[in-house]
Amino acid sequence: MKKKSVLRFMLVEHGNLRELLAKFRKDSDEDLKRALNSFERFKDRHGKHVFIEEKAVFNFSSKVKKMQILKIIIKQHREILKFIRKIESLLDDEKDATPVTANLQEFLKAHIRLEEKKFYPVIDKELNDKEREKILKKITRIMKR
Repeated sequence: MKKKSVLRFMLVEHGNLRELLAKFRKDSDEDLKRALNSFERFKDRHGKHVFIEEKAVFNFSSKVKKMQILKIIIKQHREILKFIRKIESLLDDEKDATPVTANLQEFLKAHIRLEEKKFYPVIDKELNDKEREKILKKITRIMKR
């Protein structure tokens, strides 16, 4: 039986976020209406993603809650939200959001790298099969909402 991996799930999820943001950036150069739709899809998916991480993963157990890296990750989530709000404001004012979007892409890339290299591998290593499966079931339930 294949070992359940939270990292494996999050690799796919992070890839989806990167694709949605890249689509928004591409659409911004071509069609404002499509760009607005792409941005909303990214924003909604990112909101759900953060909810999943902060409710289903970070709060899973005292083992996870004690991880020092969580403070950095949560702070980065707040920074990403600031980028999203700034882009939203620029779009509302019909201004160019390209520089802020480029900065968000770079910040998101670094954030994802941190999670995928320093956080999720530790989760997979420190939690047993049942605990990882429980997290993945919780994530799946939230994703279906």
